[in-house]
Amino acid sequence: MFYSNEVNSIYKFYIDDIGNSTIITSSSTLPTHFTDIQRKLRQWLEQVEQSLLNDKVRFGDLQAIDAKKKIYKDLLDQTLEQEHTMEELNVIAREYYSKLSIDISRRLQEELTNYQDRLYDVKMFLSERLAKYNRADKTLSDFEGGIEEVKLGIRNVR
Repeated sequence: MFYSNEVNSIYKFYIDDIGNSTIITSSSTLPTHFTDIQRKLRQWLEQVEQSLLNDKVRFGDLQAIDAKKKIYKDLLDQTLEQEHTMEELNVIAREYYSKLSIDISRRLQEELTNYQDRLYDVKMFLSERLAKYNRADKTLSDFEGGIEEVKLGIRNVR
């Protein structure tokens, strides 16, 4: 749910339920490309954060672990791509800060910093989960290998 706070006749801030503002401009000096990228980044972050909040660690079998590792690896790759997007946003924003009012410029800097922090948190979470699943994968592989050796030993004894 979004609501509008008019700061002045040129800029509008839309603030969602959890307090994330997005600068929407009409007749603004910020390029449309910037606001489109910013919106897509925000939506991506919201989607990924929500999916990770509901994610549970389950160590069942090697196939399930491999599937989860692939999901985390894909998300980590996407996160790295989003960091490049964030760099692009920062470059564009730096070019336009002087053309914006001080209040708008400050809010934009805060919002971009918030996105950067959230991307870092997602990256660290995914890296941590990948490390856990890699350890579990190795442990289960070693265990299954040990079971096969025991089965082979039992067959040889018979």
